[in-house]
Amino acid sequence: MVFPLNAIIIILKNNTQFITDKVLDNLSIGLSYLIEETKIYEKDTDKEIHEKLSIKISISRLIILLKRFYLESKRLDLPHYVTKWENLCLDINEFSEIRNIWINGKINHH
Repeated sequence: MVFPLNAIIIILKNNTQFITDKVLDNLSIGLSYLIEETKIYEKDTDKEIHEKLSIKISISRLIILLKRFYLESKRLDLPHYVTKWENLCLDINEFSEIRNIWINGKINHH
């Protein structure tokens, strides 16, 4: 799951001409779905928590770039899923690794 997210990050950083309305629609659907799928529950195993954290790190970087893309390139209002992810990532109960991505604006992928 992390690799496709990181590929989109690279495209958004370097080749925004490939970000079509269809791509944005697909990102909206996928990232909206992942809001629920990446929630961490008490019953989750350490492996599940690690996987969800890795996904959320990539999503955080991607959402920062999408926010910039919408504000700078598209000149459109931010979609709900972008603001929802931003609020989730900045929540005090979120992992510090996730919050720090937003606080520091870190978008480099591993």
